[in-house]
Amino acid sequence: MSEIALSRENTNTDLLVPKGFLTEYMPSANGEYVKIYLYLLHYMQSGATLSMSEMADTFEETEKDILRALRYWDKKEVIKLTLEGKVVKGIKLLAPWEKTDEVTVTKEPASDKNAVKTPSPVPDVPSPVIDEAEKTATDLPRYTVTSEMINKAGRSKKFKDLLNLTEIYFKAQLTELDYERLVGIYFQMGQSFDACEVLVEYCADQKGKSNRMSRLEKLVCTCIEEGLTDAPSIRTYLARNSHYDMVRDALAVPTKKLASSQMDYVNTWFEDMKFSEELVKKACAKATGTELSGRFQYVDSILRDWYEKKIHTLKQVAENDATRKKAFESASKSKSTSSRSRSSTNKFNDFEQREIDFDEMEAMVFNYTD
Repeated sequence: MSEIALSRENTNTDLLVPKGFLTEYMPSANGEYVKIYLYLLHYMQSGATLSMSEMADTFEETEKDILRALRYWDKKEVIKLTLEGKVVKGIKLLAPWEKTDEVTVTKEPASDKNAVKTPSPVPDVPSPVIDEAEKTATDLPRYTVTSEMINKAGRSKKFKDLLNLTEIYFKAQLTELDYERLVGIYFQMGQSFDACEVLVEYCADQKGKSNRMSRLEKLVCTCIEEGLTDAPSIRTYLARNSHYDMVRDALAVPTKKLASSQMDYVNTWFEDMKFSEELVKKACAKATGTELSGRFQYVDSILRDWYEKKIHTLKQVAENDATRKKAFESASKSKSTSSRSRSSTNKFNDFEQREIDFDEMEAMVFNYTD
């Protein structure tokens, strides 16, 4: 293996970088974070003033992105942040490495501050991003996030868009840990922004604001197991599960998951007959008084009747119910009149005749509800 000869020119624009930082912290860090640390180092050595807005403009990032990088180094105890709320008031550069470390001299770009190159990752020694102590608490999925992934995501516009979208949907700025977990999700989904967007939106709409990232990770693992990595198939899968849960609750099914035959019924109602959730809920409400074993068949008979009559709105359902009730009452009256005329000469006709509650009878026969 050939060796590389290094040389340098004497210059007054040198930047002193601690060797401990280069050897212990830089290899596993996001390249964007490294650039910001070097920028801080430059300003500390030059004695110039600094602001968050200036750093954001220099790196063409948002102030939230800059703050995320600062929090990362603060967590690694490379710097000490002084905050008032979310406002940075002070930054102190620390030296967690050996204080007797020599310093390595690097040449600072003469003009363009943005020209600081992202350091190459170390693919041969991937370092886990999540601390060992946090693994049990976060219930990590079955995949590994490497420094190479972190670096690649930091340079990806699609990932930055996903990051902003996730914070908008979750209505919170992601912590450093959640940022790294999102990187893992992004790569598990084949770096597909569309697929990740569907999953993030779904988790944001679920009840409860806590553990959204854990819920998102578990959902991603399920999608991978099902072989779902594109947005359309994931959207269909999530819609089906939502329908299963809705019908299970509406029919008071005691099991956590529907049987395959019950799922077939639900798929037919929504995908073949194209009924809306409100129509299926209405049909389920009519079946709650029947035996549990026959509820799916009963709902299916109702929906097939509506499908044949082209009924697809609640108004049409109400009109159909009113027509059926009127026809039932008319038929009952005709039968009652005919029966009375035949029995008018019957000697038992002197007894008081029983009054019939037609509404109650119809509800028993058709399970009618107003």
